[in-house]
Amino acid sequence: MTALSPLVFAEARAQVPVIATSLEDLAVTPPAPALGLLDLAGKRHETTDFKGKAFVVSFWATWCAPCRREMPSLQNLRARLKPDNIEVLAINYGETQDPINRFLKKTGVADLPILLDSDEEASRRWYVGNLPIAYAVDPAGIVRLGKKGEVDWDSAEIDAQLRTLAAG
Repeated sequence: MTALSPLVFAEARAQVPVIATSLEDLAVTPPAPALGLLDLAGKRHETTDFKGKAFVVSFWATWCAPCRREMPSLQNLRARLKPDNIEVLAINYGETQDPINRFLKKTGVADLPILLDSDEEASRRWYVGNLPIAYAVDPAGIVRLGKKGEVDWDSAEIDAQLRTLAAG
């Protein structure tokens, strides 16, 4: 089973915005670690389910303010990129279904796969230190892009980055 070691994000950056509008190239590009997580409906998701397809994983929690703020735009990203065969997954960090369901109902986030990492095992494999954190995986299953902190998923630059990633 592959585990990410602490990822080194590209050092060359001018000024980091409070809310990111792009993802960063990763200095280390390992194969995507295993998921092995259930979604809210009880369906199991594995990294291998996305073979030949680019996908984004975003780790979040209901108690994380930046996570809560970015969830509607993450749902919008999925809707925009679904025709391009790019999947977007939101992986909840360590919570049970009750607080997640309350949050989703309150915010109207309904068309976004929410995976449960209740025991935080997947988070350890993906080296989740702080929330939110997101990674983009290419169709070959290699983690290519990432971002620590809040992201504006409605950014045209992110759309372009992910479409380029998916095209190989």
